[in-house]
Amino acid sequence: MHKKLISVLILLLISLNGWCQNFTADGIHYRIMNSSLAVIECENPEGYIGNITIPKTVIYKNYTYTVTKVGSTAFRNCGKLSSVTLPDTIREIEPRAFEACGISQITLPSKLKVLGKYAFYNCKKLKEIEIPQAITKIEFGTFRNCAGLESIKLSPKIDTIDYLAFDSCVSLKAIDISALIKYISTDAFLSCQALINVDTDNLIYSSQQGVLYNKQKTKLLFCPTTDSIYQIPNSVVTIGEFAFWGKDNLKTIVIPPSVKTIEDYAFARSGLTSLKLPKSVKSVGLYSFAGCMVLKGLDIDSTIYQIHKISIDNDPEPFEYYPECWVCKEPTFPMEKWRYFGDNTLLPTSRNNIHVSGKVTVYFKVDVYGFVVSMIRIAKSNNPIFELEAVRLIHNTPPWIPGEIDQKTAELYTTYLIVFNYKTKHKYNTFLNSTQ
Repeated sequence: MHKKLISVLILLLISLNGWCQNFTADGIHYRIMNSSLAVIECENPEGYIGNITIPKTVIYKNYTYTVTKVGSTAFRNCGKLSSVTLPDTIREIEPRAFEACGISQITLPSKLKVLGKYAFYNCKKLKEIEIPQAITKIEFGTFRNCAGLESIKLSPKIDTIDYLAFDSCVSLKAIDISALIKYISTDAFLSCQALINVDTDNLIYSSQQGVLYNKQKTKLLFCPTTDSIYQIPNSVVTIGEFAFWGKDNLKTIVIPPSVKTIEDYAFARSGLTSLKLPKSVKSVGLYSFAGCMVLKGLDIDSTIYQIHKISIDNDPEPFEYYPECWVCKEPTFPMEKWRYFGDNTLLPTSRNNIHVSGKVTVYFKVDVYGFVVSMIRIAKSNNPIFELEAVRLIHNTPPWIPGEIDQKTAELYTTYLIVFNYKTKHKYNTFLNSTQ
């Protein structure tokens, strides 16, 4: 009896091993997941050049498999890839499937149900795309840094636009928000100038002249203005997180006496030169004016109950607790990419000091694919002039090595120390950045 059982288990293991085989057909790599599913993978990204057509079915060892999924990182970094034609059998595109590839156009299958995180991240040549009816969520970073994306048609069934979904889509002209959308992340449109048009039947959001508001227009959520002067409507009570983030052209903003609250990062990295806060303003959030390099000062005509500066004392996100029986391994930055910090750090705007240094510890969450997916907080700092730069550096890092819980990849928080050391020698300026 035992021998028969062992024989059955051995045969089962052999069968399962067969189901997970990789093979190549007509220059395209596949992975067999079971008897009816094939996943596209690219073991050699340099091999995908020009126009690629994925078939509906593939015959391998006298068995016909249906292609239903584009695997994670399948076409990543295929810079010479111009277009991919997908069959209507595709139901899922996994995270980072087309990351940083050279496609300028793609038609997504009508029955596609899942479009993964960072699926088209850094596809700078992609110009237009239409999201199929079955998709209900634009995931985290799906179109982040698609600098050439000019047009997108969202499915009317989409109800969620997640973190950084359209971050740095600088060419995007407009986005239509359907009546069904219930959640838009506050940082979904960072560094984006697309006009937002909300369906009047939407119960959560509204728009006016391309600006995104809550339904009652009491909270301004995102303003894509490219003007140097902007006047906030009198209906607004709250200026939301990231509302004017990175608006370099914005020099002057008029805040009406209806405004009571300015939330975190509201004007961060904008081009404001001066600003007057009316008496009605009672609360100013974290980093509200961080990185406003030409802001000469605030004219505060109010009794503000709560105002936060860039500070080492504010850490709004609590650390997560994990049971003691769990063995946790924190996310780590790939050692082979350590030069990222030294090559990408921006010099301080003030050059008055010959030697300026500082240490900034940042706190953030890394998901199972290695991407930073939470607000980046300052946990500790000994020099405030480097805090915003530390946040920017972490915000733009290449993928991390994900953390683990009990030897399984997991989404975890981590802290990271960045050491800044700015020195001026003779006529050369060098910025030395190291991590510990």
